[in-house]
Amino acid sequence: NLTVENVASDSGTLVDNGDGTYTFAPNENFDGNVNVTFDVNDGTATVPAEANIDVQSVVDMPELSIASDLVIASDNFESGSNGWNATTESSHGFETGDMLG
Repeated sequence: NLTVENVASDSGTLVDNGDGTYTFAPNENFDGNVNVTFDVNDGTATVPAEANIDVQSVVDMPELSIASDLVIASDNFESGSNGWNATTESSHGFETGDMLG
């Protein structure tokens, strides 16, 4: 009966799934060759071993962050500017009007 011990990786995390398999998660934004070292024990002797994992690069989804409140200072909107809200200041505070366009 063989057991695997002291599993280590230089570029990610290995998790023992408890069923004889491991799950590897590379470091964030890593691609390239990963060296995995471990010891194999047969109950009598332990020998060191290693394996290599080739991590291929992937294209990350682009991220766009826009503030939820945008202020546009203008009194001259062209017709057809659908999607904009008009906010005006009155003596009682701010009031939001209808969609412009």
